[in-house]
Amino acid sequence: MFLFSVILLLNHSVYSQRSKNKQPVKSVYEIPFKLDRHLIIIEGTFGNDNTQKHDFIFDSGSSGVYLSEQLSKEHNFSEVGKVKAISPEGKDMGDRSVVQINGLNFQDLSISCEAGVVPSEEIFSSTAVAIIGLAAFEGYVVTIDYSSKKLIFRKGSLTKGKNILKLNSSSILEANILVNGKLIPAHFDCGAPFGISIPKAIAEKYNLTFMAEPKLIGKARTVGGEMDILSAQLNGDVRVGKIVSKKPEVELLTANFSAINIGHRFFINHKISIDFTNKLMEISTIKK
Repeated sequence: MFLFSVILLLNHSVYSQRSKNKQPVKSVYEIPFKLDRHLIIIEGTFGNDNTQKHDFIFDSGSSGVYLSEQLSKEHNFSEVGKVKAISPEGKDMGDRSVVQINGLNFQDLSISCEAGVVPSEEIFSSTAVAIIGLAAFEGYVVTIDYSSKKLIFRKGSLTKGKNILKLNSSSILEANILVNGKLIPAHFDCGAPFGISIPKAIAEKYNLTFMAEPKLIGKARTVGGEMDILSAQLNGDVRVGKIVSKKPEVELLTANFSAINIGHRFFINHKISIDFTNKLMEISTIKK
């Protein structure tokens, strides 16, 4: 049985999140990470206490910062408001608290931000108690480097590159890709366990066809309910900027998601730099 991590649940959730970076001492920060299955895990601390470390899931598919209810209570963060949470299928999941964090530290990189508070069981990691997305690092170009197991935060903007994509106006990492020559929005979600996942409704909408009948390989669950996962070989090509995958194996999802999902198996084969502020992303293939 296949389970989507909470990353996929939250990358469609709606939270109000604002980030104000402190004046950096330096322009480049390199933060090591480890992997919990397909999830990127980084260590963070709060305030001036550098002894109590917490595991954060870094997720390009998440729109902000999310803390488990238990962690929020332990640190007694002040509530500054409430917002509605929406499931991946668009279901209203009710109000969630928003708290203020003054001083969230990843080694010597420090930010202040607002964070959504979520039930602890929605953070699917054996160690992590919080999630952080790209919007929290406003003003930095963020590079995900699996070869060195580092996140690199570089102050400035992304202006040059061989394969730069323009991001869509979205609170999460979204860009248009070409599937069989048809322009379709895709969420680039390093926390999702698969490679290229296509909702069946999108496959039908764009008349995508497959080399053989899709086969059921498992099920997944989101806060909106359970869905089937099918495997199939696309009868055509997927083009992400200048990167082309010819007749790739893809997953078909029966859930009513609004976009294709580009997940972990794509990320580990590419070096990806994201300028979320200016809505640009550079993708290059890792040479093996």
